[in-house]
Amino acid sequence: MNETRQELYSLLGDLPDRHRTISAYVVDRKDSQTYRLEKLVLDLNGIKPVPAYFTSPLEAKGLC
Repeated sequence: MNETRQELYSLLGDLPDRHRTISAYVVDRKDSQTYRLEKLVLDLNGIKPVPAYFTSPLEAKGLC
């Protein structure tokens, strides 16, 4: 198992530091009646930004 893991990592090339701080910032936010959609940009490796989407439910008013 260990040899297979080492081979896979060698095929990936140089990887960023595993302890590097990851950051994200919101570039757009839209609310619908039931959820919020946020478009994010993630900095995972300090080289190339990664776009991402995050959805979350909005609180239902008067239901609790």
